[in-house]
Amino acid sequence: LCPNVRILGLPPVHGAMQQRFSWPAALCVPVPDSISDELAILTLPLSIAIHATDRSNLRLMDSAAVVGCGHL
Repeated sequence: LCPNVRILGLPPVHGAMQQRFSWPAALCVPVPDSISDELAILTLPLSIAIHATDRSNLRLMDSAAVVGCGHL
């Protein structure tokens, strides 16, 4: 995990509560037109779930609980 990670909308990076903002192109990943904006935004929570699963010792048919408020 990168100690220098910066997430839009979390301190010290402000400004995510608006419809449009500018962001460096080098930090953006293009999304194919075939994927809707509503679906594309779910890639962050999906990636967190995949990462957590990879780091755990869960096996097929194990039980787990997901609690908390995301990456805050």
